[in-house]
Amino acid sequence: MKIYWKKLDDEYVPNFIDKNTRKNIAADIEITNLSNGKTTLYEKIIKLTKVCRIVKGGRKYRYWALVVVGDMCGSVGFGVAKANEVQDAVIKSGRCAKNNMVKVPLGRNKELISNISGRYNSTKILMWNNRDGVGIRASNAVRSIFDALGIRNASAKIIGSRNPHNVIKATFAALKQLSIRFRLWKRCS
Repeated sequence: MKIYWKKLDDEYVPNFIDKNTRKNIAADIEITNLSNGKTTLYEKIIKLTKVCRIVKGGRKYRYWALVVVGDMCGSVGFGVAKANEVQDAVIKSGRCAKNNMVKVPLGRNKELISNISGRYNSTKILMWNNRDGVGIRASNAVRSIFDALGIRNASAKIIGSRNPHNVIKATFAALKQLSIRFRLWKRCS
């Protein structure tokens, strides 16, 4: 396997070239159906914070939760919610994440089908595949998304703000671009 660096939007990203390159990548992609609620979903709390509002009588505290949910077979979603109790905030954000799940096309070995990048506000994220056995090299927020998707070997580089909310939105923007690319490949082949 040969590695070379490709310039992508003023940043250098590694591109991997395998000797046995596939001509039609769309033939190697499998899509699994979204579970109908019978299988258990992977759920991870990314950020849980205590927020305060000042009122006439004093301070009112609430809890803010950011949760990622996935079926480990190509579907993932995230949710944000506030509540007066921690457990309520986590349950509400988990329910929001299940309602907003996105289907992502993966390769045969549960890998990304191409190098992708996404942007949200001042955060830019670049994602690419690793060879087998390397594992996930990414921040905690991106790692939890990869785990929820079922991806075992991938890397990600964050450029700009590392706020978990912005990182997750940039990652989902990149994953949506990947779905659009897959649809175009299927239409052309």
